[in-house]
Amino acid sequence: APAQGGRHASGRETFGDTLISDPWGMILGRLTSGPGVIVADLDRQYQERMRASLPALRHRRIGFGERAKQAAGVTRNDRENSHDPA
Repeated sequence: APAQGGRHASGRETFGDTLISDPWGMILGRLTSGPGVIVADLDRQYQERMRASLPALRHRRIGFGERAKQAAGVTRNDRENSHDPA
């Protein structure tokens, strides 16, 4: 978890290891311990190639949740009364 490095009041010691990775797990930036900030360059052409090879966004089912609610008989009024944000 972020912000968890060091010795805590309970005596427990944790070791931070923060990193930025690409979709294939290549580490682009890393901070192994101590306070700090890491940054990485974004290569938009590489990002487009990755999106083409990992087409997860094309698998989205926009509106599926709404159709499922309709099939279950949940009305708009039910959602408004239940504080459902959908």
